[in-house]
Amino acid sequence: MIKAIVKKYRKWILIYLFLGILTNFLYCWNVIVFQQIIDSCQTVPLLENLRSSIILYGLILLSANIMAYLQNYPEKYLENAIVEQLKLMSLEKISKIEYKDYQEIGTGKIVQLIENGASSGADIIFAFFLRIFSDLLPSIVFSMIFIGTLNIKIMFILGLSYIFVFVISQLLMKKLYRYKEKLLNRQEEKSSYSIRSFMELVVFRLNKQYQNEINKIEKSAKDIVNTECKIIMIHEAFFSIFELLVIIIKIFILTIGISNIIAGNTTIGILVALVSLIDRVYSPIAIFNVLYVQYKLNKFSYNRLVDFIGRKDDKNLYCGKQIYGDIGTIEIKNLYYSYKSVLGFSDMNLLIQKGQTVAFVGESGSGKSTLVKLICGLLKKQQGSIFIDGTDIDAIELDSYYEHLAYLSQDTAVFDGTIRENIVFEEVISDDEIYKYLKEVNLYEKVKSLKNKLDTRIGERGIQLSGGERQRLALARVMANKKDILILDEATSALDTVNEQMIINHIMRSMEKSTIIMVAHRIQSIKNADMIIVFKDFKINGIGTFDVLIRTNQYFQELWDRGERL
Repeated sequence: MIKAIVKKYRKWILIYLFLGILTNFLYCWNVIVFQQIIDSCQTVPLLENLRSSIILYGLILLSANIMAYLQNYPEKYLENAIVEQLKLMSLEKISKIEYKDYQEIGTGKIVQLIENGASSGADIIFAFFLRIFSDLLPSIVFSMIFIGTLNIKIMFILGLSYIFVFVISQLLMKKLYRYKEKLLNRQEEKSSYSIRSFMELVVFRLNKQYQNEINKIEKSAKDIVNTECKIIMIHEAFFSIFELLVIIIKIFILTIGISNIIAGNTTIGILVALVSLIDRVYSPIAIFNVLYVQYKLNKFSYNRLVDFIGRKDDKNLYCGKQIYGDIGTIEIKNLYYSYKSVLGFSDMNLLIQKGQTVAFVGESGSGKSTLVKLICGLLKKQQGSIFIDGTDIDAIELDSYYEHLAYLSQDTAVFDGTIRENIVFEEVISDDEIYKYLKEVNLYEKVKSLKNKLDTRIGERGIQLSGGERQRLALARVMANKKDILILDEATSALDTVNEQMIINHIMRSMEKSTIIMVAHRIQSIKNADMIIVFKDFKINGIGTFDVLIRTNQYFQELWDRGERL
């Protein structure tokens, strides 16, 4: 990922590096010119003779200041662009990641993982690598070179002192690793608790669980604060140790330097220059130690993001045979699917003809939704075949398949946007046509009563609407799209019986040429289906029309007798 980012922003990186290197050279050169001016004052009685040196000194300071100012733009540009690029790469991964991996991680952890990883990645690329080569390394190198021209022994002493501090930093690094890992785990845990508490108000409020959630978040927050403080204190220990060492070096140089000035072996200008250049060596080395520690710690967060982005893509999403024309026949042969040794489909066979309205019926956990996700290509079969108009789904480019497929689950598929966007996305459709679909799902009067009508924002996950209204809005979308295959996975679970039956009738009438698969929430609502498939323990228990099954299938009769809700 780092290589890709460096390649994308190489122009700005080169500008940033050039300005940083030039600025540091000018600041170090400025110290030498200042030293020459001081020493010249001792031998040249007239200030006029120093005019050229003073002008040069002023020009160097002015140029360094201008370069430092110009560096601000590429600095801020890169600092923010890298974070946004890493987030964009994460979103691209989500668009291609295998569905089961997405389910395993969970939304809350993914959000925190991306936030931590993007921030850490930017710190690694910008605050560590780019800053080292633009600022710290040039300052150290130029300062050490100029110190070497003044006193080679002091240059070696500084080098040895840095090695000493670096060794100490390595001894403390393992402790910091443990703290950082604990911090990341707590942050992801807290994010998971927070997101579910924010999103599921009704669940937690009515079950009186908010205090428990608050207690969990509070405990995680305390651990985060304490761990952050420990990390900061260890960081500061690195800085303090090195600062103490440099103070000792400065006192040593001042003591030796004053003795040499008295003996006539050096000059005041050289002593001043050495002390000034030592500051320019000390600051970047001390900062480097802190940055290096932070770099090692950031790798925890960044590597998690790298692992996430490195997860397997859905290989069929953009590869395979493209689908053209109308489709709708679905044939399943010898299907085998299980997950983590849990009971699944074994040697299953089923044929759904184009244009049929088919209902899946069965108790919760009987395999209905799993089969739907296999037909959608979200889950991957282990053996057997799922043919879409004669082509195995593993050989189909899913992106082209989704041009012909509409899917709605019981987790209502609405998003934070306007009513218009939730029906047509970016497509341009007249208001009259949109209102026609809203009438068919009994939302016309509701939308017309809103101040901004179709341009009303419905909030995150449609929070401004009721559960039934969210489902009806999503159903208006699938009716507007008119796909060849429509799959409704308990997509009417929040509707009352009257609205559900009315909308299903509208869908069956307006999409009579499409293949419709409905995972039934109420048996009553699918009585008119062309075919009902009864599932039990991931096996087909019966196939037929309602009239046939209610007479011949005992398990279906039991489901009917229990009540209309499955």
